[in-house]
Amino acid sequence: MAAPTEKMSFFQRIQSTTFQITSIMLASLYLAGLITIQYKRMTIPEKIPTLEQVDSTIRQLATPVTVGMHINSFPEFSINTGKFLMDAIIWFNFEKSSESIETISKFSIKNSILLGSFIVYKSDPIIKIMENNVLVSYHVLINFMAELNFKKFPLEDHRINIILENKSVTAQELVFESSGENISIAKYILVDTWQPRTMHANAGYVKTKINTPEQETYITYPSVVFSIDFESVGARTPIALYFPLFISFLIVLISLLLKITSDTRLGLAASGVPALVLFRLVIESSSPVAGYSTHIDATYYLITFLSLLILFFQAYMTLILHRHYDEKKEAPAYIISKFEYASAYMFVIMLSALLIGFTLLFL
Repeated sequence: MAAPTEKMSFFQRIQSTTFQITSIMLASLYLAGLITIQYKRMTIPEKIPTLEQVDSTIRQLATPVTVGMHINSFPEFSINTGKFLMDAIIWFNFEKSSESIETISKFSIKNSILLGSFIVYKSDPIIKIMENNVLVSYHVLINFMAELNFKKFPLEDHRINIILENKSVTAQELVFESSGENISIAKYILVDTWQPRTMHANAGYVKTKINTPEQETYITYPSVVFSIDFESVGARTPIALYFPLFISFLIVLISLLLKITSDTRLGLAASGVPALVLFRLVIESSSPVAGYSTHIDATYYLITFLSLLILFFQAYMTLILHRHYDEKKEAPAYIISKFEYASAYMFVIMLSALLIGFTLLFL
């Protein structure tokens, strides 16, 4: 009768090569899957600016003008800097004799001074009479900057808001009307690795409070927000940023699997940390200009912190072992056994910390 096999302890399990290699493989698949899911998910951090809604009282007084836009192309398109140059047709549809073309032509792009947005070119009005309505369109070339949120970089999508307004009239004189059907974009347009997906148009008016010595007063003017949701369709940037980070950490982590008395442990751990420091330059060159930490920044800080913990752990063990070598030419067995125990648990803790920390970054 065969003798019963002795049950492995938890320490023996986590110390086994099969467990350690399997853990690394499963963790790698989990991290890759998490990044892929987040990348495939449409996430738009930017909000659509809110406008004052036109009530029935204002609508009875003001002239309604339907506003639309067709985008031909983006001669300049830079998500990282938020700078864009747009070739478009802006059109206005209103009843005959209800509004002058001179007033209509005084439209502008919001924040022309604050964000450096301006109309580079505006054609003469192209006028078309359609029964009781007048269609006035302008071919424009607009240079504008958009306020973008990069906290999820490089796994984010973006919404570009183009705010058109007319400050020459009040909301009681003229109101803009628009919807998603009034904004269009040339088919098959692909700018770099960004693909336009959905478009929105919200009309209303802007109400600004002005305090004067005599009384409080308000300035109102019609406005419409054209929003375009762009989806990132290229995986080159996420792969180029996340893959080297995880490889560097795995090199440091694998140092915990080597023989306790091997000096290669410290050398392997020490080689990964400088690589992470140098890779910071790559992240800085690829990241957009922002005054806050992005997702890749947080991932970098997490991996660098865990790598430093492993490096300090390896350095401590190496110093203790070498001190015993200098005194007795050989480290005591109980010291080696204690370090083997600590190293196995350090491996589990560091790998678990990476998985938990990276998962929390997506919440």
